[in-house]
Amino acid sequence: MNSEILYIPEVDISGTNGSGINERNFVKSLIAKNIKVLIPKPKHELSNRIGSNENVYFCYKLNRRNPFKYAFYLLSKIYYIIYLSNQENIEKYVFRWGVFPIDILFLGLFTSKKIFLKHLTFLQTSQKEGFVHDLVGLFRSILIKRNIIYGCDTPSFITKEFIKNEFQIKRVLVSRNGTEITNFSRQERKKEYIYMGRLSKKRNTDKLLAAFTELDKSIDIFGFGEMDYIVANHAENFKNINFKGKVEYDYLKSELPKYKYGIDLTSVDTEYGKASYSQKIAQYLSFGLNVIAIDCVDNKFIKDNSVGRLVDLKSDNLSEKIVGMEFNTFNPKILREYIDNEYILADRIRFWDQG
Repeated sequence: MNSEILYIPEVDISGTNGSGINERNFVKSLIAKNIKVLIPKPKHELSNRIGSNENVYFCYKLNRRNPFKYAFYLLSKIYYIIYLSNQENIEKYVFRWGVFPIDILFLGLFTSKKIFLKHLTFLQTSQKEGFVHDLVGLFRSILIKRNIIYGCDTPSFITKEFIKNEFQIKRVLVSRNGTEITNFSRQERKKEYIYMGRLSKKRNTDKLLAAFTELDKSIDIFGFGEMDYIVANHAENFKNINFKGKVEYDYLKSELPKYKYGIDLTSVDTEYGKASYSQKIAQYLSFGLNVIAIDCVDNKFIKDNSVGRLVDLKSDNLSEKIVGMEFNTFNPKILREYIDNEYILADRIRFWDQG
């Protein structure tokens, strides 16, 4: 059945940013399952495992800065999708949709194929504000209202409720942001706390800094964003706060086993409750760290499996939660249904096949 599926992300998977790395790993897993993938021509060389694989196809290079080149990219993508559908007996399209998903609208109107969306949360991009993002949200809302989307997956129980009620998509799968579970060096964990990721108020970086200014416990902060200069300033004034800046995740994989605790305070407020679906949680847990995360239904498994603590930033004292942490050794494989990419992918494929 897998050969009937074509996955189409609007991402250059040769990129070294978070989305490029995540999609590259996802593509590797898909082609191992005999699922065909259509991606933009990469700006940088891909490994032979991907670049020369018979299940990988390329369309025009992705360029969003030039509107004419972006339009040509969309047209070339539509052409290749139709061509592959005829040549390879494709029956289902799975999109990680782009900024202006004209390709999805066209294919939904003029083909009879079933269309799925991967990782649908909200209609705007990254919940950012501004005219372009509002325009993107408007275009996507028009697409959703045409009932073109057959099904989708989303990383949160709360966004599932949001999608079913606001978008009227009937088939919705909760599919968390996972990671690879590997054998890591089980060395003595001499370091205490780590945070990695974007530094911004939306990620509650200000609350993280405020808590550690009250404590004598050490935290290493890896990341970048609009608050990086504030983090750097705190690092200069507080000896327990260490700002490491932006580094590659491959480097962090060698560092994570040295820490006891990982912190992620990311959440999105909706009228249905808090949604938390940061990949950092899976990455921390996959290396045996205990986690402090937002108290919501998505993170309930952390408390249930005694691998960390949950915090409500409005009612709890974050500093007290940190002081009360006790490290619990565990095997990450016990959490595979929540954090393991392979397990999560198998669930997705079943969902697409049954559609």
